[in-house]
Amino acid sequence: MARRYTPARRARLGFTAVMVLWLLLPFAMRDRLAQDAVPFLTAGALAHQHPGQIYKVDAHDLWDLQPLFAAHSCRISPPGTDCAKDDVAFVSPPQALPFSWLVARLGRVWGIIAIRLLAVAALVGGMVVLWQKLAHRNRHAGTVLAVSALCLTPFVMVPLSLGQNSPLMFLSACLGLSRTERSRPWTALVVVVWVATISFKATPLALIVVLLVQRRWRIIGWATALGAALTAATLALVPASSFHAFLRATRRQSSLAGGNIYNGAPNAVLHAIWRPLTSSHLTGVVLLLLGLAYVTVTWLVVVRHCSADTQWAWAWLALLPFLPLLWWHYLWVSIAVLAVAVCERRRVDDRSLWIFLAFVVVTIPIAIPNASGHSVQLAQGLYLLAVLVAVPALLYERRVSDPGPAASPAPPQPTLAGR
Repeated sequence: MARRYTPARRARLGFTAVMVLWLLLPFAMRDRLAQDAVPFLTAGALAHQHPGQIYKVDAHDLWDLQPLFAAHSCRISPPGTDCAKDDVAFVSPPQALPFSWLVARLGRVWGIIAIRLLAVAALVGGMVVLWQKLAHRNRHAGTVLAVSALCLTPFVMVPLSLGQNSPLMFLSACLGLSRTERSRPWTALVVVVWVATISFKATPLALIVVLLVQRRWRIIGWATALGAALTAATLALVPASSFHAFLRATRRQSSLAGGNIYNGAPNAVLHAIWRPLTSSHLTGVVLLLLGLAYVTVTWLVVVRHCSADTQWAWAWLALLPFLPLLWWHYLWVSIAVLAVAVCERRRVDDRSLWIFLAFVVVTIPIAIPNASGHSVQLAQGLYLLAVLVAVPALLYERRVSDPGPAASPAPPQPTLAGR
């Protein structure tokens, strides 16, 4: 039986204090512009009477808005906002509009607070899950998690200041799949969080591949039903033409993504390093093939032998290099995946904890300027590359190393769940 350690009281108190601090941040940031929350409130306000003003299919960039959308965004932005420079487009799928409509009913102040509370609740919830998974696996794990939580506070400020919903990606990666086999409430939570990320981002739909491989038919069924209900609610709010407008606007924004200085996607980073590298479609093809090779090799060599939770978390990480727009706050996923990879090891030793903490510390010099509106494009790209290398290395060492007599194996978690 795996040996369990009791985290130090000081570590438990420190971790709890940081989580409470995070939960208070949305109220402390009440008068700060939530650049990505404003479009949600605006889209919700326009959805019923002016749905054609939500998506702009011929936009020149993220700041190129429909007239009514731009006017309403500026009206609900804090005084002193440079609306032409700071207000951005609504880029989520139409299935996000029922949520937008609801938060718009709360008004500017409380609607934005609600969006920020959703983000911080996802971050705190994910950290609590990681504590439950890891804190008892090593005598120092609780202390490392408490220190990590403190060091991650600047990173918390990035999605919170923007009013982003990307922390749901982090929460989903933390939740995993194994507990769905014995808990219906946990299954419902996993489904709701995953479907919510799809309604906000669309691309997380690709993770259905993992569910198919693991034969998670119940999760797929529940998610399909919830997605259908969201689509029906959307069609009650906006015409079907909004779906076509979204697809056209998405293709347009994706074609412009390489020139965005905040974009940490591989193609955009290469564009920033030397523009001729991305002047040809060949670069995109090469990057796609490299991404597919990484996914294939990593899956065949290490990930397919891992637990269901690790496969799910890794899939979130593997998705990131394929996104045309990869913002820094998406890299919260890396924290979840690194922690899950450490948990996957038969013996959680101090070295693996220090590796995890090192990646956490590296987020600080990237997060601080990012939260202040500055671009750290190259650093984002290098960080993602380092995580893509570190995670399979941690998992591979777990496979080939002999745990020895002092091992502290993780509780067994089945990879397949054909029920």
